[in-house]
Amino acid sequence: MSFTDEIFNFITEPEKYLIFHGVIRNSTNHSETKIIPFVKCDYEKHFKKTELSKGKVEEKISNFNKTSCLDLNDDFHLINSGNEIPGFSFHICYRMFK
Repeated sequence: MSFTDEIFNFITEPEKYLIFHGVIRNSTNHSETKIIPFVKCDYEKHFKKTELSKGKVEEKISNFNKTSCLDLNDDFHLINSGNEIPGFSFHICYRMFK
């Protein structure tokens, strides 16, 4: 993902101007919203439980040391079947600051 200003100049470090976070909405019996921040990706925390080796992750994500991941707990599951209601939704949001 890349960002530009109002005259389409590439913004090289958007994190200086934008704060990103994930929002999970649980619309079951009681509506609940959870905000999840992005943090610097860490192989041990974010990828160790996958079948991908650290070398494979770094090969596929060439700028891994500059990449951010959602700061999710191990027990996170986002499962809906079709358009199931009630259900969960996930959004990535940002806000600008100066």
